[in-house]
Amino acid sequence: MPSKLNLKYDMAFKSVFGSGKKASQIALCSLLNSFLDQPVSSVQVINTELTSEYLHQKRPRMDLLVELEDGRLANIEMQIVHDKEELLYRMMYYLIRLSSRQRLKEEQPYSHLKNTYQILIADFIVSEKLTRRIEQIEMHMGNIERKENARIEQAEKREV
Repeated sequence: MPSKLNLKYDMAFKSVFGSGKKASQIALCSLLNSFLDQPVSSVQVINTELTSEYLHQKRPRMDLLVELEDGRLANIEMQIVHDKEELLYRMMYYLIRLSSRQRLKEEQPYSHLKNTYQILIADFIVSEKLTRRIEQIEMHMGNIERKENARIEQAEKREV
């Protein structure tokens, strides 16, 4: 009987989603589409080790770092072993370092920064408080979407 590929382990996760082969690209785009608010049709896996800006700076190595077609960056982390508090700080550090890779010209406003994403896939609840907050945001976004749909329906009825 063939053994199962367990995507919870970094090597398996990276081989399925980060190999650079066509099937891997399709799988990665599909994975990102399930998380992001904008469609993803192409991605490029880039170097996962963040360079140091000064001597003895911590140099994180991300599981899977991708650049989307419009320049947005996403780090995808698969996590099974955890120290929950340390994990949240590490994810925050990764996101800050990822965001700081962007360069603005002197005349550009900060609003020109592109979104960066920290996607954590874990086999445990990272934080009950965070889970509740995400549920609140999802409920709020659902309410906004329902109101917008109702507004569109009313506008369409007026046109008829």
